[in-house]
Amino acid sequence: MADIFVRIDELPGYAASFAKLATESSTAEATAISGFSEFVGAWGSDEPGQAFLSAYLDSASDTVDCVQQVPVQLSAIASAMRATATSYLGTEATNVVLTRGTGA
Repeated sequence: MADIFVRIDELPGYAASFAKLATESSTAEATAISGFSEFVGAWGSDEPGQAFLSAYLDSASDTVDCVQQVPVQLSAIASAMRATATSYLGTEATNVVLTRGTGA
């Protein structure tokens, strides 16, 4: 089994980077959703236009669904990293106190 080394002091910095990416991706999300919505009637409502639209509409809808999750997931990662760092440091502090108490 591989040893795992946690650089707990680096987690808050990584969390801030993920939070920044979440904010930036919100702008990209809005742009992508707006762009896809503009295509809905682009080829007209006649049969050929609707056939053209239906050829890509499912994959476009899947893309929009995924794009909407990017800021949510990046924010969740940032929050989890912050919580991990806080929890880890709190546990370490508690362990120090407990260790000092058992040696007395």
